[in-house]
Order: sequence, then structure tokens, then C-alpha cells
Amino acid sequence: MKKVAIVGITFFGALGLASIQAKTTTITYGCVFCGGGQLVINDDPVVIDTPTSDCVFCGDGSTSGGRSSASSSGWSKARTKSTYIVDGNGEYAGVATITTGKQSKKGKVDVKIAFKTAAGKKSTASKVSVVPDEDGSLTATWASVKYIGAVTMVMTSSGEVSGTAGIYEFSNEYDNDDGDSGGTFAHGTHTFSVDAADYETPENYDLIDETVPTAVEIVTSNSKSWYCGKAPSIKYKKFKEDGETWYELAGLDDETKTNYSSLKLKFNSKKGTFSGSFKVYATNESSIEKGKPKLKSYSFSVSGRISGGEATGVAVCKKLKASWPITID
Repeated sequence: MKKVAIVGITFFGALGLASIQAKTTTITYGCVFCGGGQLVINDDPVVIDTPTSDCVFCGDGSTSGGRSSASSSGWSKARTKSTYIVDGNGEYAGVATITTGKQSKKGKVDVKIAFKTAAGKKSTASKVSVVPDEDGSLTATWASVKYIGAVTMVMTSSGEVSGTAGIYEFSNEYDNDDGDSGGTFAHGTHTFSVDAADYETPENYDLIDETVPTAVEIVTSNSKSWYCGKAPSIKYKKFKEDGETWYELAGLDDETKTNYSSLKLKFNSKKGTFSGSFKVYATNESSIEKGKPKLKSYSFSVSGRISGGEATGVAVCKKLKASWPITID
């Protein structure tokens, strides 16, 4: 409780004319001037009726039951909340960043959501204005959001999020797990692997298995990046001997440059997310009888989460129509 001394304060308007001489007063809650509170004068409670218009002293909106609705509902300040979206198996599918505004004088709160999927696609659920539910939570809906679909999001005043985003669900692990606060991935050596189960290469081309990152050693050198080793230059080299000419693939036998997929990674230990890229190669060597074989490279985008001492995610390539699960041990 805050102790204040009030000397000769006069209340006007709806309260009528009254004068309170110097007293030691405990304000139990709310604003003395607008009546959005209760006074205890010399241990004698005095309840002041709540006005119907805004208070010129404290600046709060319309009040209800002796308190401003903004304060009691928990939406008196703007806030930003980030959380994962996950699939039906609880696997990482992207990140949703929810922004809520300060509750207006009409009792409404602005809500919008920025999505970034594991495939790297970004979209926004545009701003809507909603009135908090009786329990103080916000329920916002969107009929359709690009790349996502229909969205229903419920957020409590304490920041817990639930609901659906298309085929996905909102997850609170983003904050509850506190990212990588334990430092599991901030130091040490780990192994990055993808499960290259499904993909579509062009006709007469075969994926070069060595360029698929199935066991790349990574070292967490600082709090923002993982060092994945040096990448070689992969190309066909021409050879001639005894009147014969042939080509061999070079770059996959260099023991000092074993990052064949040119894997690059960075992570945010506070938020518990990681991102990056790599590329794989395909060749038509098996489908030609002579001449120099051709190489094609395909770039993948990488994104994922760090949760409970584990790192999982997905690597996506549009050209190969591939979506490969990622694990980091």
C-alpha cells in the first residue's frame, strides 16, 4: 500500500462538493480522483462511486466496478509474444509472432500475427480488434491467411497461447522451454543430419549422395553461429592419358574440406531457433557415354527449434520438391 497525505482536496462533478482535511490515507487500488478506487481514511473505508466518463487526472478509460477495464483485463500495455507452430505430431513447422496493442477506451485490443513457416514462407494475419473475454483472454479469428489457412488464436493475459493455424497448432514451448538457457547448444560439437527420403531430380540426373548432409560435424564457436567446416569446390576435372579423355568428379576427397554441402547455420539461443542453408548436387554422368558430365546444384533453406536439449527442424527445396526432416545431436 502507498501512504499519501491529502490536504484540502475538493472533488467536483458527479461526486459533489466535499472536502477532506489532512489525513493519512491508504489507497487500496485505482485512482482517488476518478473514483476508480477505494480510500481508507483513519482505518475507515470510503468507497467512491465510479464515474461514467474518462478521468482527467489519471487518464484511464471508462471504469467498471471501481477499476479500469484495461487494468483489470491485463491488456493495459502493448506486448509481443513469439511461439512455435507445430504439426499434428508436435514437430516444428514455423514461428508465429503475436502483437497485441493497448486496450482502447472502447475496451478493444488490436491483434495481429506474423508467421514464418519452416519452408521460409512469410505471411501476416492482418490487424483485428477484439474485446477480451470474461476471463480476460483474447480470442481472434481470421478466415484465411496466406500459406497458413484459417486461424483461431486464444491468448490469456499471462501470455499463454492456444488455437490452430491451418493444419498447425500454436505451441508455448518457445517461451516455456526458455530456448537454450542451459547452454546445451551454445558450446561443444554436434552432428547435423537430414533424412533425404523424398525428392524429384530431373530426368537422367542422379543425386550425389556425398553432398547430402547426413552427418556434418558442427562446432558452436559462439552464441550466434555454428561452424560447419570448409566447403570444397565440386566440379568435373578433365584427364587425358594414352590418347584417352575422361572426366572425374573432384572435391569430394579433400580431407581438409569435408563440408560438401556448403552447410551454413546460425542460431538464437535465447529464442531457441536456428536457420541456415545448404546445397546438394545432381549429375547426369550415368546417362551419357562420352563428353563432360553436367552438374546441377539445388539450394535448401533450413529452419528449426532447440527444445529440451534437442534440435529439430526441416530443410526445404522447391526445385526438388523436397522437405527433409533435420536432427542435430
